[in-house]
Amino acid sequence: MPLIYFLRHIKTEANGKNIFCGRSESEPVPEDLESLCSIMAPKVDEVFCSPMKRCVKTAEAAGYRDLKLRDDLKEIDFGDWEEKSFQNVSDEDPEMAKDYLSKPLLFKFPNGESLGDVRKRSGDFLNNDLMPLVKLDKDIMIVGHSGSLRLLIMEIMGLDDNFFWKFSLDPAKLTTLQYDNHSGGTSFFIKGMNTT
Repeated sequence: MPLIYFLRHIKTEANGKNIFCGRSESEPVPEDLESLCSIMAPKVDEVFCSPMKRCVKTAEAAGYRDLKLRDDLKEIDFGDWEEKSFQNVSDEDPEMAKDYLSKPLLFKFPNGESLGDVRKRSGDFLNNDLMPLVKLDKDIMIVGHSGSLRLLIMEIMGLDDNFFWKFSLDPAKLTTLQYDNHSGGTSFFIKGMNTT
């Protein structure tokens, strides 16, 4: 059966500092970039990638060259919280920080996006780019970010928003869905999570 692979970009300096990093560029940690060369990069028919440098460098380090860059795969836009830690945000605006913790699925980052906005983008990518290839039984690689990839997987699997906090995607690891086209439509199955 054909497969869809999801590869989160390698660890970056922003990850190490534990700051919000969506639309900002953050340099990959060099030793992690080198270690990615050892990943068992599967042979696929198409490779889609977020246009952010950390994703492109990850895809290239894994051996992929012909990348189809898609803005729909970008990470959430954290708006005014970009490049700040949660502690910074909490110190600046405790009420807004409290809102984020109490209802993260409904929260819209000031001058940025909500998870719902990103899920809509994920649905657009699924319908416009992914499903036409799925109908042809293609093997596909998608290189992106933790938040946007999780929302895409949820969209594919038909999971509700509450699942967002119930699983994570580790840097430079593969998550794999197997799928089967049949007369009733397409069925998707989780084959592996956070593997190399």
